[in-house]
Amino acid sequence: MGGLAGGVRRGVTVALVGLVGAVVLGSALLWANNYVLRLLTTILMYAALAQAWNLLGATGYVSFGNVAFFGIGAYTVAILMTRFDVAFVAAAAIGAFLAAALAVAVGFPMLRLKGHYFAIATLGVAEAVREIVGNLEFAGKGKGISLPVMDAEITEIYQYFYIVMLLIVLGALLASHLILSGRAGYALVAIREDEDAAQMVGINTTAWKLSMFGAGAAINGVGGGAYAYWMSYIDPVSAFNFLVTLMPLLMALLGGVGTLWGPLAGALILEVLAETAWSHFLEFHRTVLGAMMVLVVLFFPGGLRDVIHLPQARLVGILRDLLRRYGGARRWWC
Repeated sequence: MGGLAGGVRRGVTVALVGLVGAVVLGSALLWANNYVLRLLTTILMYAALAQAWNLLGATGYVSFGNVAFFGIGAYTVAILMTRFDVAFVAAAAIGAFLAAALAVAVGFPMLRLKGHYFAIATLGVAEAVREIVGNLEFAGKGKGISLPVMDAEITEIYQYFYIVMLLIVLGALLASHLILSGRAGYALVAIREDEDAAQMVGINTTAWKLSMFGAGAAINGVGGGAYAYWMSYIDPVSAFNFLVTLMPLLMALLGGVGTLWGPLAGALILEVLAETAWSHFLEFHRTVLGAMMVLVVLFFPGGLRDVIHLPQARLVGILRDLLRRYGGARRWWC
């Protein structure tokens, strides 16, 4: 009974937090200007991609190939909308399906690999997909594809894509909650901790890994499709930009891999920091972000979860060590 009650309380808490978050994010339509809406839309897009990476990441597998599924979704929407006059929503759904199908097709042999072998294999798949798409005649080759522009005021366009990305994030959060909070969540943790032992107790590790890989690819696919329509233009450089893989990965690490709200928090923090660094340190803003992520991995490998649960004494000790090592803190810290 205690376990059931605890599960109900967690479910209610998640629902309340989600409701409050949706209301707060939805209220941005009433007060945010175009710049803020663009920034929030970017944050929401990366939050969805980070949540997608988090699904497979919960099993302990690190994928560097999610940009392939993002690009497939982007090009599917671009081709269907321009060549066949398909509506955006239908085109995005088809893009998500094709991305998931590709993930299952390549994942079946690749998920037999482990550790850095799997990570390198996914990187190779992303590069192969980029080269293939970039040489297809009907995909515009290297010239790219221009998508139809919405017939609306610029503010209405910003608001439309903000709502689209918000719905994608809410869908990704709902799917992640249903997966991570149920029996599937225990299976993913078991695979991450000891895959061989998980197989011995009857967990179909291949099926679970393929399911998470495919679900994450579908989210990437619909996100890529929305991005293509938002930008009104797509080419191999923008559709298969490695930052689309790197940024969600860093956001998931920052927020905490295997957590529900971690990727969203990581996306918010990292994108705001990226925007700030870009505006003040244009020449080396990526260096600033890279240094920050190195510090997070070194001192808080569990992401924000470690920071929240970090005892005050340990936090003070870490700060003292850093200041003594790099700032001559002996003179003024104590």
